[in-house]
Amino acid sequence: MIGNNVWIASGSVISSSVTIGGNSIVMVNSVVVDNIEANFLYGGIPAKKIKSL
Repeated sequence: MIGNNVWIASGSVISSSVTIGGNSIVMVNSVVVDNIEANFLYGGIPAKKIKSL
Protein backbone atom coordinates (compact mmCIF):
# COMPACT_ATOMS: atom_id res chain seq x y z
CA MET A 1 0.00 0.00 0.00
CA ILE A 2 1.36 3.42 -0.98
CA GLY A 3 0.10 6.63 0.66
CA ASN A 4 -0.60 9.98 -0.98
CA ASN A 5 2.21 12.29 -2.20
CA VAL A 6 4.88 9.57 -2.12
CA TRP A 7 7.94 9.82 -4.34
CA ILE A 8 9.77 6.57 -5.18
CA ALA A 9 12.98 7.22 -7.08
CA SER A 10 14.15 5.08 -9.99
CA GLY A 11 15.91 1.81 -9.29
CA SER A 12 14.17 1.33 -5.94
CA VAL A 13 12.87 -2.11 -4.98
CA ILE A 14 9.78 -2.40 -2.77
CA SER A 15 9.10 -5.78 -1.12
CA SER A 16 5.58 -7.14 -1.09
CA SER A 17 3.30 -6.38 1.88
CA VAL A 18 5.18 -3.14 2.69
CA THR A 19 3.21 -0.01 3.58
CA ILE A 20 4.64 3.36 2.56
CA GLY A 21 3.23 6.27 4.58
CA GLY A 22 2.03 9.46 2.91
CA ASN A 23 4.32 12.40 2.09
CA SER A 24 7.45 10.24 2.20
CA ILE A 25 10.40 9.88 -0.19
CA VAL A 26 12.33 6.73 -1.10
CA MET A 27 15.78 7.61 -2.46
CA VAL A 28 17.29 6.20 -5.65
CA ASN A 29 18.33 2.50 -5.65
CA SER A 30 16.90 1.86 -2.18
CA VAL A 31 15.60 -1.54 -1.09
CA VAL A 32 12.50 -1.27 1.11
CA VAL A 33 11.87 -4.37 3.25
CA ASP A 34 10.00 -2.80 6.21
CA ASN A 35 7.12 -0.35 6.51
CA ILE A 36 7.93 3.34 5.98
CA GLU A 37 6.56 6.02 8.29
CA ALA A 38 4.76 9.03 6.85
CA ASN A 39 6.67 12.32 6.37
CA PHE A 40 10.19 10.85 6.28
CA LEU A 41 13.05 10.46 3.80
CA TYR A 42 14.34 6.88 3.48
CA GLY A 43 17.30 5.50 1.58
CA GLY A 44 19.90 2.76 1.42
CA ILE A 45 20.09 -1.01 1.29
CA PRO A 46 18.02 -1.83 3.27
CA ALA A 47 16.19 1.50 3.39
CA LYS A 48 16.65 3.40 6.67
CA LYS A 49 15.08 6.58 8.01
CA ILE A 50 17.34 9.50 7.10
CA LYS A 51 15.41 12.60 8.13
CA SER A 52 12.01 14.06 8.85
CA LEU A 53 10.28 16.06 6.12
